[in-house]
Amino acid sequence: MDYLYYKAINWDEQEDQVDQATWLKLTNNFWLDTRVPITADQPSWHALTAQQQAQVGHALAGRALLSAFQSELGAPSLRAGRRTQQEEAVLNLITFMESVHTKAVTTIFRRLTDEETTAAYYAWADGQAPLQAALTDLTKGIEGDDLMRRGLFLIADTVLCAGFDWAVLTQPALAQTNQMLKNILTGNLIFRDYLAYKFRQGIAELPFAKQEALVAQLTKGAQSLIKLAHQQNEALLEDAGAANDLVDFQWRMLLVALGLGEQPAESGPVAHQIDQLANQAQETVVVETIKDADATEFMSDDDYDF
Repeated sequence: MDYLYYKAINWDEQEDQVDQATWLKLTNNFWLDTRVPITADQPSWHALTAQQQAQVGHALAGRALLSAFQSELGAPSLRAGRRTQQEEAVLNLITFMESVHTKAVTTIFRRLTDEETTAAYYAWADGQAPLQAALTDLTKGIEGDDLMRRGLFLIADTVLCAGFDWAVLTQPALAQTNQMLKNILTGNLIFRDYLAYKFRQGIAELPFAKQEALVAQLTKGAQSLIKLAHQQNEALLEDAGAANDLVDFQWRMLLVALGLGEQPAESGPVAHQIDQLANQAQETVVVETIKDADATEFMSDDDYDF
């Protein structure tokens, strides 16, 4: 149903309870990059070799580029297919959080390195042919069907980022940087669960022949993007095997979320970390939807003991 732009949102009038549940998930997961103490990673950062620093820096810049695309084009394109006003509110929040994800990378660089090196990291990401080719494909894809847009958004948010995530999460000494990335990943996983649910709703309403055609189109697009992700990993890493495995794992996990595949085996320790984050994100909404969302807790003097 379409709404006039001036109609107020009454959250007590719920057409789909998952909208409000996801809003609670996202707001409970809300964070800002300036609250993560990245400066604590400075000794570990300086202990890395120049090659290791460049690898992490390039990976973060590549991820920032994908998040920028999502905030500027990917997420806004999803509004055209929204079913409820509450869904549009959730999509607005997703758009904002993608901007936070992008800004978080600059915050990491500000704490760990200088402006010249930061600019070089971003220039590297901007100049990567496989990454730019993937963004070109995504830009063309979001001009099409609403369900296709949702599928492509999720591929960009999980599959295309996987190699970059692997490069950072395999440097556990950068504990706060890893925590920042895990915050980003948790958000991405909440986006995945919500948008995959909306995808399943939409595809179930299509005739079987159109369902098959859509799945075939999405799979074809995904295979092209996965190939580009593998190429990007090979440009980033000396040995891209494990990172490529993570790309493939994330695609299979996305298929599960979309209702199109079966649970895959974890492909390594980074996949295990991501799987744990996904489980934690799901558990959060179980707790929060059971509680009264308006419940309050009185403050005490102890709250001011820092």
